[in-house]
Amino acid sequence: GATPFVSNLSLNSRADSGGSTSPTGLTALSGNAQGGSVNVTTRGGSALQVGGNATIDVAGLSTASENIGSGAGGNVTVSALSGGAMTFSDGISVNAFGGSLSSGLPQTAGSGTGGTVAILADTSGSIGAAYYDLDARANVVNAGGSNGIARGGRITMTAPAIVRAAARRPAGTSPCSRTKERSALPISS
Repeated sequence: GATPFVSNLSLNSRADSGGSTSPTGLTALSGNAQGGSVNVTTRGGSALQVGGNATIDVAGLSTASENIGSGAGGNVTVSALSGGAMTFSDGISVNAFGGSLSSGLPQTAGSGTGGTVAILADTSGSIGAAYYDLDARANVVNAGGSNGIARGGRITMTAPAIVRAAARRPAGTSPCSRTKERSALPISS
């Protein structure tokens, strides 16, 4: 398969609503914001090498207004399947924040829902990174009247081979204590 190399990787599918004001200072409503989706997949012997940072942003941010709308983070899937591989030399950062931020005190605020982040390496795939910074937070600003619920998102890191290696490993050893296991770990740092 192919092995593309990039110095840095930045993928942006975020949504930011517009703010608003009314003559009375009470009735304007900002829009809602729904982050998009990003899917990065390697399979069948293909590989992706990122020499620097990889950042993925699918945040949904509702901005300042007299009445603030709702914000929801989007969905990110990073997967290495059927012999696919990914290497992030400096690490990978994913922002799936959902909700609102404001420096003032609005009348009301909608809800905030964090997005979904899935990092998946199947039994023959591998994903290596110096660090993983995965954020699926939710936030709703304080309001003078009512505000909605903030519900955090979901982050899943799946690497079936680690589970199997741990089941075979002698007590008191780590999954990286033997060279053979280290090279077989689907998600590593």
